Amino acid sequence: MSERTGINQYQKLIDDLRRAKESIAAFSGLGRETLAPSDLRLVDEQVVGTGRLAKFIDNVALTWYLNRSQLNAAVEEKIEEAGTPVRAPLVEARKVIERRREFAQRRDHLFLPGERLPSGPSVIMLNRGLRITLHEWEPRRMEWLILDEDAAELRGAAKELARALATCTSVCLETGRAFAFAVGEFGPELILPEQWQRRSKLKGNHRYLLKAELPSLKARQRAGPTTRVQADSMEQAIKALEAVYAQFSPAKKVKKATAVAVFVSLFGLSKTSFEKTVWKDAKVPLWRKQGTVPDDREVSVAELRAALVGLNETGEVSFR
Repeated sequence: MSERTGINQYQKLIDDLRRAKESIAAFSGLGRETLAPSDLRLVDEQVVGTGRLAKFIDNVALTWYLNRSQLNAAVEEKIEEAGTPVRAPLVEARKVIERRREFAQRRDHLFLPGERLPSGPSVIMLNRGLRITLHEWEPRRMEWLILDEDAAELRGAAKELARALATCTSVCLETGRAFAFAVGEFGPELILPEQWQRRSKLKGNHRYLLKAELPSLKARQRAGPTTRVQADSMEQAIKALEAVYAQFSPAKKVKKATAVAVFVSLFGLSKTSFEKTVWKDAKVPLWRKQGTVPDDREVSVAELRAALVGLNETGEVSFR
């Protein structure tokens, strides 16, 4: 193989790697983000509205992914179905780089504590540093390989694609292109995208769906783009519940049934979302206690609605 042919093959593979990375960045095959409260309510109602994980929506069987590994594979498959190979160029690049190792320059150096180590796509470290003595502060002998320029560029493109692929599923969960459902003793619950935005990993027994495979959302979003709502309605509902708690407590109490009736109406939440997220997460400990409440201490539906409307008018909270 001539040098020119080898360079052309390098460049083609580099182009394939970069094209795959661009496809991941564009979420090809995975659809638009789903962050609007109305869309999230639809998912919540259709998937867990009955208190169990749905098996069908609109007579279409749902494909459930039982762990993150299965979800990762499904995300990758969706991207490739959109027309851009992802895994194949990455595998090929790694094979080429492995072959180029035998032509790389071998280096070693005795590094002093604090001395900068070699880095970059051209550098392949062969060890983590061999101490000359048993003391941590003693110099370490490092060994590494230096790839040629073309192989280094190929390795850099491969590493960028691998990083994009590794984080793609997390970004899908953060943007509502994939949905996770926590399965606990009180039934399944939708984990909102913003919860993934705060923490990339959440503990628990989760099941996953891809937005692109939900027939109702696909039809809804084909009708037109969904406006991204910065302030999620559940956050506003929690804020509002805590505000009226401060206003009425401890003299008066809002019953859960009253709160459900008013908040579902004003904030457009599903009953399940309110009970399992807003009522559960809001700091209203006295109201969550069980027991009868005298009529003169119970906040009526009209009182609660009036208090929330007042908060909305002053701008302390907002709903629909």
